[in-house]
Amino acid sequence: MISREELVAKIARVPDERLEEVSRMLEHFTKPEAKDEKKSFMQRLQEISIDLPPDAASNIDDYLYGDKKF
Repeated sequence: MISREELVAKIARVPDERLEEVSRMLEHFTKPEAKDEKKSFMQRLQEISIDLPPDAASNIDDYLYGDKKF
């Protein structure tokens, strides 16, 4: 089990350009949710957020195989 101090140390090493992503993840874990609230599969899919470059759809193979980086 990771301690709070270890987690804070890991966050301190996150590059500045990734801090927004880490912040969104932490918000997800810190907001209270009703335990008896059941979400549908579609509701869960709508919560997924992925930052991709504008040309990701047309160049998906290049990104998947590492020819292009984002």
